[in-house]
Amino acid sequence: MTGNAHRRAARQRQKATGESYTRARRQTDRTTTGSLAPPPQWAAPLIPPTDLARSALAALDRPLAAWRMDSYFYPDQFYAGIYVLDEELDPPLTPIEREITALGDRVEWRIECVFQPHEESLPENVEAYESGVAKVGGRFINPKCLDDYTTLAYGFAEAAGWIDPEEDPDSYYGTSDPDDDAEPVLDVDPLGFSAALQWASAGIYVLQQSLPQPFLDCLPYAVIGNRPANRLIYAYAILTALKDRQQAERWFKALVFMNPEDNMGARFHLPNRSESTGTAQA
Repeated sequence: MTGNAHRRAARQRQKATGESYTRARRQTDRTTTGSLAPPPQWAAPLIPPTDLARSALAALDRPLAAWRMDSYFYPDQFYAGIYVLDEELDPPLTPIEREITALGDRVEWRIECVFQPHEESLPENVEAYESGVAKVGGRFINPKCLDDYTTLAYGFAEAAGWIDPEEDPDSYYGTSDPDDDAEPVLDVDPLGFSAALQWASAGIYVLQQSLPQPFLDCLPYAVIGNRPANRLIYAYAILTALKDRQQAERWFKALVFMNPEDNMGARFHLPNRSESTGTAQA
C-alpha cells in the first residue's frame, strides 16, 4: 500500500471510529502490513486476554478514550533540572536515563478516567462511577475505573497471604536488597493469588485496548486522570514479581519509560537501580 493509500485508509478509519489520526494510522498500518517490527524491550509487553479480561472488555460499550496532549516530555530539560551540573557538558545520567534521553522528546497522553468514589468525592464523580457499574467476574465494578481492578487485585493478594514488599521487604524477597538474586520466599494461597493476578491483568488488558500499541509515548502521572493507569501497572508489576521477577522488571522499566518522573518509584525495583533518578512520590 502506498503512502497516500495509507493516509486515505487512516482518514476513513478516523471518521468511522472517532479516534485520533495518529492512532488510526497506527492501526491501519498494523492491519495492512501484516506484521510490525517487534517493540523495543523497554515497552510494556502485550498480555493475552483471560476470561476475566474478556468479560471486563465486554462490559464496556467501547475502550477508554485516549488523547495526545499538546505537551511533550523533554528529557534534556527534565534531567538538567534534577541534577546540579558541574563543569562537564552533560549531567551524570544513569543508564536508564540515558536510554530515555536517547529517545528524544516524546508526546504526552491522557486517558479517560472514572474515579473510584470515596468520602470526599464530588457528587458528579460518584454519579459518573455508579452509572457505569456492571457485574464482572462476580463483582460489581465500573469497568472503566482502572482503580477498581487495582483494588481487587491487592485485596485478593492480601487475602492470599501476600505482603507488600514496601511494608516488609525481608519477608518478600528473603533479603532487603532487590539486587540480590534470592527468589521470593513468601508463601501464598495459589488460588487466591491467581485471582489477584487475573484482576490486575484484566485491568491491564482494558488499558492496552485503549492506547496505541506498542505504546511508545508518555502517560504522565502529573495528569490526575492518568494516575489510576500508573497505579494499575505498578500493581501488576509488583504482584507479578512474586512469581516472575524478570517479567516484573520489564513492567517496572516500562512504567519508568512511560512516566519518566517515576512518581511510583518503579526504578527501585530494577537491578542496578540509581536512587537519584526522578522524583518518586506516591
